[in-house]
Amino acid sequence: MDILKRELRVALGNGRSGCTFNLLDKKQPDAKPMKISNMSRNGLFIEDRKGAAFQEGQPVQFQLNFDDTPEEVVGIGRVRWLKKADGRPNSQAGAGIQIIEFFDNTDKRYFEFLENCLKDMTIPDLMDSDFVSVDPEKSMMEVVRLMNASKASSVMVCDIEGAPLGIFTRSDLTRIAVRKNFLYETVGIHMTPGPFTVDVDRNIDMVYDAMRSGLYTHIPVLEDGIAVGIISTKNVIRHWAEFMDLQNQRLNQSFEKAISVIAHDLRTPISLIQSTNMTLASKEVTPEEFISYGLPESIDQACDLMLRLIDDILDINRVKSGAVRLDHKLMDIGELIEKVVKSFRPTAGMKSIKIETKLEMDIPKINADPMRMEQILNNLISNAIKYSPEGTDVEVGVKPSHSKIEIWVADQGLGIDDSEIKELFKEYSFISSRPTKGEKSNGLGLAIVRKLVEAHGGEISVTSRKGVGSRFTVTLPVGMIQ
Repeated sequence: MDILKRELRVALGNGRSGCTFNLLDKKQPDAKPMKISNMSRNGLFIEDRKGAAFQEGQPVQFQLNFDDTPEEVVGIGRVRWLKKADGRPNSQAGAGIQIIEFFDNTDKRYFEFLENCLKDMTIPDLMDSDFVSVDPEKSMMEVVRLMNASKASSVMVCDIEGAPLGIFTRSDLTRIAVRKNFLYETVGIHMTPGPFTVDVDRNIDMVYDAMRSGLYTHIPVLEDGIAVGIISTKNVIRHWAEFMDLQNQRLNQSFEKAISVIAHDLRTPISLIQSTNMTLASKEVTPEEFISYGLPESIDQACDLMLRLIDDILDINRVKSGAVRLDHKLMDIGELIEKVVKSFRPTAGMKSIKIETKLEMDIPKINADPMRMEQILNNLISNAIKYSPEGTDVEVGVKPSHSKIEIWVADQGLGIDDSEIKELFKEYSFISSRPTKGEKSNGLGLAIVRKLVEAHGGEISVTSRKGVGSRFTVTLPVGMIQ
């Protein structure tokens, strides 16, 4: 129980969460959304002023809503402990809920929100406001009595105006307890003097830098010159441990997904080559029949599919590691668009799709790698054809925009849900829309495009409407930019 309470202090403090908790209980169908003030991988602290909604040990089914997004996270948990408001600063009645299970893989959304909270941590999120403030002449006997009564882990020794002079902690108490008559000595003798302080609105990196020096284990937090909290190395370590744990979990999930996708995509062509080889070995068909059945072409297609997958995997890894070197040249992007569009017209014609180009006059040249720019266009136009129904149009265009140019590929395809747009450019990501003729996709194309665009100093964005179509826009700098 104590572990869960400590973990809840790691991730999100001071009620800064944009997440609400809804109790899915048939006995309380009209229960109002409650505020989450702290969260971790394993649990939540729910603010509940009346305390009527929860009982210790109670199983709960819940729904979480993040910010103003329509996405919901649903799961089950158990009430581990209850807390009553005791009048101290930032003290709030509520319930600590242990998460047992998420439904429908919604844990991904929960962990993403938690990870973003950890990235955006501020000094108030890490500070401990449960401390005792005393003057340096206070006896150790009184200090110990105050610490025990308030259950505070540290004491802020302050001057008459409230400015901190030093810090005394429970670990200090353990250290000096061997001294005879230490209870009659003043806290000023045993405090850590002249502490480094930080303002509540300063960047949290100041705290990390100070603690990395090894000189400080506790840092007072000031607001308008008055001590309002203490940050300890304990809280900082918990924060980073939680963050790194989430990162490792994300990497493991990504690796498992990548292996699953690669194995699935390789299974089909390998099976085709294997079955064709068995047919040849059985001598059930003559060489003439083998050719007339189109089996050599099938083998070629299977090999091409495997080679494309391998190339994409190598590309994404090269770009991520910074191993891709761009061969910048001053190039005419309009000419490249015409060339790439011409190469795709036969493929588009098989689905009665018309590719149109919209190239404005006097397009400035860009300083880019022609081969990689062609790869970007190939991926975007190929996707537009894959996801477009027969008889529709695809438009490829370019226009100047201040000191940049905009290249776009627009289709009249199935469109993309708003909730899925942010997943588009992630590796091995797949959306609910599927290629209209069952074309293959390995979930790497758009991830490679984003990395290559960013390597050129550009940006890529997408706008889409379900059932209307999508428009991908690449914005690149122009001129002799190295």
